[in-house]
Amino acid sequence: MFFFSSLASVAIIFVGFNIVLTSIAFEYEQQFSRLTKTKDAVDKLWFYPNQLIKNSPNIRPEFMASFFMNNLDLYHLVLLPHKKTPLTKEAILEEQFISNVMLQSWEDFLMMRRYDEISLDFWLGSFLTWAQNPYFKIYYNRMKFNYQDFTNQLAELLFEYAEKIPVPTEDIHVYRRTVAKMQKDPRYIVLVESLS
Repeated sequence: MFFFSSLASVAIIFVGFNIVLTSIAFEYEQQFSRLTKTKDAVDKLWFYPNQLIKNSPNIRPEFMASFFMNNLDLYHLVLLPHKKTPLTKEAILEEQFISNVMLQSWEDFLMMRRYDEISLDFWLGSFLTWAQNPYFKIYYNRMKFNYQDFTNQLAELLFEYAEKIPVPTEDIHVYRRTVAKMQKDPRYIVLVESLS
């Protein structure tokens, strides 16, 4: 009898140990999954659009520079002289494609935001730099019919708040302050709650 009760006790200990190990393994798997999704999000939502800007030979310099209003060197080289580069059909197609990729990044961000490790503040601050681009806003207005209502709501908020940021943007902390204001906006709160 003692043998069976000892055997049962050992079995219970092993079952408990197995549950603990399974739980730890599950936590590590979840953490790894979030880190992988974070890397994928950064690659898709941030690096890819920026690489497109950098590697597109036909876009106008002012279109490119307007995505980086906080880069004073670029601002002084390209935007300050107020020279307008003639628009070509190649430039239009490349700029429209880049704008579509960026808008798709905003849409994907809204769908993926719960699965990555990066704070909302980072994403929104980064997207505000894009929304400062007046050329991008023109393309957005032409193409917004292609996007979900929630993407258009985010875009409208980003463009609205970006217009309040001084150009050139010498104080980079203005992005965080602007994000904080935007996150208190009832329209933003309703948007985020509707996607939860």
